[in-house]
Amino acid sequence: MPKTPESEALLTKLLRAINRKTSLFPNVRSLILGYWYNRELDDDYCHIAIAVGLNDLEGSVVNSACVKTKNKYIRGSLKKNSNWRYYETYCGLSEDQHHPTAILTYYYQKTVLHFVWIGWETIDWANNNQSALSSISFFGVETYCLNNPCILKTLKLERRNRVKDEKKQLSDSDFIESILPLIQAATQSNFETIQDQNR
Repeated sequence: MPKTPESEALLTKLLRAINRKTSLFPNVRSLILGYWYNRELDDDYCHIAIAVGLNDLEGSVVNSACVKTKNKYIRGSLKKNSNWRYYETYCGLSEDQHHPTAILTYYYQKTVLHFVWIGWETIDWANNNQSALSSISFFGVETYCLNNPCILKTLKLERRNRVKDEKKQLSDSDFIESILPLIQAATQSNFETIQDQNR
C-alpha cells in the first residue's frame, strides 16, 4: 500500500475516461465484474475487478499509471509515489509451469481496483444484455455492473497467453476465472458502504 495516497480526484478522472460514451461505445464501455474481500498484511481490502476494452487499458489506464518519456508511456514503469501497483498472481496454478499475470491495479485506502482486459465478447454481451446489468454511481461516476458475475462462466474470456521458457504466461482472464468463486455482484448500497469506509 502506498505511504502517500493520491487524491480521489485521480481515480474519478480515470473512471470518467473509461466510462465516457462515444459513437463506438454508446452504452457500455467498461464493466464492474464484481467485488470480493481478501486478507492482506493483516488487514481487509475490498478488491474490485473492472473489465475495460484493450484500447482503454493501453490508453487511459496505462497513461494514468505509467511514466511518460518522449511523448510515449512506458508500460511497466509506474509513476513514483503513486497508488498504482502491478498485482502479480499465479491464479492458484503451479509456479513451476506458469509465469504470473501482472495486472495494473490502483490502491485507494481500503479499496483495490484491478483493471483487466478479458476480450471483446464480455463488452459486446453487456451491450446486448443491458437488463442483466445495474447502473450505479461509483466515486461519482455512472458505471455499469454485472448483476450476476456467474455469467462470466458462460462467456469466452480471451487470453493473450504465450509460452516462454517452457512456462505458460498467465493472462487477466486466468485471474478472473481464479477469483470467480469469491466474487460478489456490486450494488449501489454495498459500494456506498465501501466508499464510506475510504473516507
